[in-house]
Amino acid sequence: MASPTIKPFAAAFDLAVSFGADGHFLPAERPALFAGVYRALRPGGVFAFPVVAPPPVTSRGYWALLGFDLAMRVRNTVWRPPFVMYYRTCPLHAVRDDLIASGFTVTTVPLTALGRREDGSPHKCRARRR
Repeated sequence: MASPTIKPFAAAFDLAVSFGADGHFLPAERPALFAGVYRALRPGGVFAFPVVAPPPVTSRGYWALLGFDLAMRVRNTVWRPPFVMYYRTCPLHAVRDDLIASGFTVTTVPLTALGRREDGSPHKCRARRR
């Protein structure tokens, strides 16, 4: 396993997978992360990771995630070093925009084998290097 933000790989991999790591990167860090993944992939390589649809505002899950994110922001304001773990920083539209800006072609594929919620989630966001 490797981090594209630490070691500069160049066209070394056909596949990069991220599962559950996106909440550990702040939105401002995504462009550098995705650019590093793009550099690390060979032409035609695939970057795959799940992006779950957010729960409805009327659900307990929505408020639980919001509460967790707020608690983490307070914790990181008063305690150093900060620990980055947020659940609501990776909306699909923002991730898609950042991936496209990094040079990826983006497709969204439902992961039906994992079951579906009413809103259609979970989804896999798959980006292909041009």
